[in-house]
Amino acid sequence: MKKVYYWQKCIACDAKISPEKFYYTCPKCGNLLLVERDEAWIDKTVGRGKIARQFFDNLRFSKKGDEYPYGSGVFMWLPHILPGFPKEMAVSLHEGFTDLFEIPDWLKKQIGLKNLLIKMEGQLPSESFKDRGMSVAISEAIRLQAWYPNLNIRYVACASTGDTSASAAVYSGYVRDKLTCLVFLPHEKVSPEQLFQAMAHGAKVLSIKHPQGFDGCMKLIQEFCDAHPEIVLLNSKNAFRVAGQETIALEICHDLRWKTPDWIAVPAGNGGNLTALLISLLRMKERGLIDRLPIFRIRSAFPGLKNFTVILKSSFMMSRRSLSKGPGHVL
Repeated sequence: MKKVYYWQKCIACDAKISPEKFYYTCPKCGNLLLVERDEAWIDKTVGRGKIARQFFDNLRFSKKGDEYPYGSGVFMWLPHILPGFPKEMAVSLHEGFTDLFEIPDWLKKQIGLKNLLIKMEGQLPSESFKDRGMSVAISEAIRLQAWYPNLNIRYVACASTGDTSASAAVYSGYVRDKLTCLVFLPHEKVSPEQLFQAMAHGAKVLSIKHPQGFDGCMKLIQEFCDAHPEIVLLNSKNAFRVAGQETIALEICHDLRWKTPDWIAVPAGNGGNLTALLISLLRMKERGLIDRLPIFRIRSAFPGLKNFTVILKSSFMMSRRSLSKGPGHVL
């Protein structure tokens, strides 16, 4: 029987969305969705605490890691992020396992920090952290296409100013016999290099002169996808993008031999990557992969999201209606 042990759930009305069809917003209230998992099933497969740590150590450092798709720093975590997902449908370009390196002494003195590590997400296939989420979102589209042919899924689509379109084109290009990638770009708002990435990998690119720039393109692509259910939207409203980006935090802690850094500093746009990191750390703590949670320092490029610090404690829980209910303060 074809079955996976995850689903989507609305952050507002708590509606549970079956994994038999693609939605990027709640069909009942229109709010955003997040991926939820059957944690009891993961318990039986992965375990908890030391057993879970050994499970993933073996996947990464034993011959098991030579098996597709476990050589990926994203799909190595498949039993944790998408339990029950058919591994043969994973679309992997060996993303992940990016360097976590310590800055040199002269830079430590210059910035006044004794110990600072930098995670080099620019080493991913399209040179953006978005490859982590995109690989999972494309893989989920392939699963839906294979298991539910009546959905007639043939396309993936996004609006972008560069990074998302490059990543979408790279991954859909790998399965271009199954999916065609559509990209809406704001006219003259994308660098030539990133435009080339999308076009070189076979995406169908539309440059749109819209008075609202990217926001206008985003509105158009959503309307287009709503009118054509055979298209899967790949922007960060796609909950499987967020699920794939959870592997950043997993990989950081694994690189540190299951130790948690004191602080994590992360840039934020619309909050998708921040959400992924928070969910990932909370789930790691709950599974016993790590024994404590870090403090987050977030710096936002989005006018509606102020820069702030979130102090994660063991009592902190993800809210269904906000990013956090834990103690914190605005800086």
